[in-house]
Amino acid sequence: MESFPHLSRFGVMKHLEVLRQAGLVQTREQGRQRVNSLNVFPIRRIYERWVSPFQEMWSSQLLGIKAMAEKESTRKRRSRKRSKESIRSPEVIKSVSNNKNHQARKCGELT
Repeated sequence: MESFPHLSRFGVMKHLEVLRQAGLVQTREQGRQRVNSLNVFPIRRIYERWVSPFQEMWSSQLLGIKAMAEKESTRKRRSRKRSKESIRSPEVIKSVSNNKNHQARKCGELT
């Protein structure tokens, strides 16, 4: 009840009674206390009937999304690696150096 402060004790008892009648909760008495526990068998049957048919479809869809994301990530990594390698190549360094010299001559800094 502490987890749901907006519910009264009477409201919780009514909900538990409905769940008991549906066979989803089992109750046993220990002295003055009632111990409620979940009955997993009907919940498993509900799962098997309503969720299982979609399990394979969703699994394959999620695996497809994962594969696409990994492929995209790998493609981006390769692209970044290529751009870093091209920046370090001697041709690019020479080109950048020549471009700086050209700009400096235009401004009159180098003669």
